[in-house]
Amino acid sequence: MKKRIRYAKPITVDELEHIIFKVGKTAVFDEISLQRALFEQSGFNAIPAITDCQYFFKDLGEHILLVSVDIIVNTKQVYISRKSIILNNERNLNILKNLNNDSYIPTLSTLGDSNETAIGNEFYIKSNTKPCNEVFDSPKYLNVEESNFTYEIFKYQDFKYRREQIWLTGVIDVQYISNEDNNNLIVTDLSFSEYGTLISYAVENKKGSIKSTNLNSLIDTSHVNIDNYHLFFQKINKETLSVIEMLIE
Repeated sequence: MKKRIRYAKPITVDELEHIIFKVGKTAVFDEISLQRALFEQSGFNAIPAITDCQYFFKDLGEHILLVSVDIIVNTKQVYISRKSIILNNERNLNILKNLNNDSYIPTLSTLGDSNETAIGNEFYIKSNTKPCNEVFDSPKYLNVEESNFTYEIFKYQDFKYRREQIWLTGVIDVQYISNEDNNNLIVTDLSFSEYGTLISYAVENKKGSIKSTNLNSLIDTSHVNIDNYHLFFQKINKETLSVIEMLIE
């Protein structure tokens, strides 16, 4: 069983909206004129001051959907490279409407992990199961052996984020981004059986990594599967985490 990266080519508004609201799925357009026409018909608003690439947002009621569109190199095609779900309020709308070439990268690349950041804690939706950000690699790599990936970011608590990078092979890397414990450790290379049970993994930090075969006596992963792997560290006590870090050293 794998988490799949999915690309699709919409030619109608209904097809676009079916694709764009699916987690792990993004849209490829054969012509930029088709993309612009479908976005206009679907009610997206462009952010005109950003000219380095294309950014559009759409009012969804409680939330705002923000997407960016990039060119696929050496083709006439474009694709949705990023999707973000943002809390819908006047402050956040003003942030989006005032983005420009100088501000959009530092503003949208931050995760709002402190009160001093440009967007703060009340920008992205908070959910343990629905990502606030999805970023897709260019589909130009789909037909070659080079690894293709997407990553999803979940804001699972205030000022706490989880990044899940999903490779074309189905392998998953998970990193917790916060000032809490476990911030130094990343669980990587998770692979699952066709039934969704965990087969193997590794744990790493900046100094190195250690494979699951060397951790079986320390960590019971019988509860970990394709549906709850994001809770990997939550059932491991601090003493065990400290031992793992020492083993990596």
